[in-house]
Amino acid sequence: MTDRAFTDEDRRELGALLERVNAARQFPVNTDGASRHVQIAAEVLAANQPYPMFDEDRASIAASMLATVAALYEARTELKHRRSQDAGGWRLIETCPKEHGASILLCRWEAPPAVSAIGEGYWWQEDASTGYWAFNEFTPSEDMDKPSRFDAPTHWQPLPASPTMEPTNAQ
Repeated sequence: MTDRAFTDEDRRELGALLERVNAARQFPVNTDGASRHVQIAAEVLAANQPYPMFDEDRASIAASMLATVAALYEARTELKHRRSQDAGGWRLIETCPKEHGASILLCRWEAPPAVSAIGEGYWWQEDASTGYWAFNEFTPSEDMDKPSRFDAPTHWQPLPASPTMEPTNAQ
């Protein structure tokens, strides 16, 4: 296999990516053995030099690359989850436990931040394999024995605590 020569555009792109990697790297806070291994391999390849491990120990470099990509995907998932929680307490619907009958707030965003539907609801479990999000209040539906569907919720959050009846100090 013959490699094509690096173009000036390749060199600029690789240089910018190396700067980005070095700016983001905070050893040892956000690195591990696999990410350091992948970075070394990438730096050697970016310098248009051969990397002997590609021929001598493919399993090791493959394991480092896969571990680094898995960690990246996990970090992105966690970041997305945290960002959804930071949005006024709303969480992505995929993170909601489906406990039959447990009341929560449901919301459907169609064009954030415009809310197209919001209300108290719960997971309605029809049988062992079928269920859907439903409104807590009764509204007529085609099948009067089942609750009305809350179509395509995108977010949820736990219900707030009930208010307490504390005496006021009115003077």
